[in-house]
Amino acid sequence: MQENFIVASALLVAVLAADGRRLKRLPRKEKWCYAVLGLAGLYMALLFVSQAPWPNLPDLLHAVYGGPAERLTQYLKASG
Repeated sequence: MQENFIVASALLVAVLAADGRRLKRLPRKEKWCYAVLGLAGLYMALLFVSQAPWPNLPDLLHAVYGGPAERLTQYLKASG
């Protein structure tokens, strides 16, 4: 777990060091986009460090699109 924390921290520092100067000059809308993507990245880093069984992106996509996709597959198999 310590290794994962070190890797996630190093990546966060590297991203902030690379984008730090540009981030100050960005318009407000772009800062919001950066913040939203940063929060998603922090969530993924938290999952990586803690190795928690929380929902990941494929799990969320399956929860949203899984049922309709299954029905569509069944419909296509039945009509084919």
